[in-house]
Amino acid sequence: MRTVGDDALLMLCLADGHGGAAAAQHCNTFALSHLCEEVAIHGSSGEALRAACTRVFARLHGEVIAACGTSGTTLTIVIINELRGEMTCANVGDSSALLVAADGHKFFSTDHRLEVCLEERERVKAHGGLLAQAQMGSGEGRGPVRAWPGGLAVARTIGDADCRQVVSAEPALSTVPIPPYGVVVLCSDGCWDALLPEKVA
Repeated sequence: MRTVGDDALLMLCLADGHGGAAAAQHCNTFALSHLCEEVAIHGSSGEALRAACTRVFARLHGEVIAACGTSGTTLTIVIINELRGEMTCANVGDSSALLVAADGHKFFSTDHRLEVCLEERERVKAHGGLLAQAQMGSGEGRGPVRAWPGGLAVARTIGDADCRQVVSAEPALSTVPIPPYGVVVLCSDGCWDALLPEKVA
């Protein structure tokens, strides 16, 4: 819980690294403090938080590229503002936020895996990237669709300095009302691949 101005904000952050832990550790250390700096200047309405998250993700991306080599990470931030009755989510990658309420459940983050996200596949191709499975020694494709150069299964990410041609750190953004008796579950793709959201709910 962070108190910024007149608002008490509950902030949740999850970074799931790849290519080493450095990018995820950097985001875990600095993401929420960067966000608090933004909120202190620009306020905590849903609109202000979405704009702040976009700036914070860009800042983190630059910091990670400068300091963490080729490491990269997903990043999902959820901000709960009880005074305004709003929840804001910003994410890159496939660490998803599930909103569970009395009347059902739904993801309110965006899954950017190239395997399932047509918009991301089109974005990567528009930036000159190639979409293909990893090639085995026999030349046979294996595993999920990836973006090349780099071989990323998720090209919406923080860092990945060696894949700059296809990578974007611009987050998907949403603000929704806090439902009565609502619960937020934030997990990496490893959890969601093993557990159906119905089971979690």
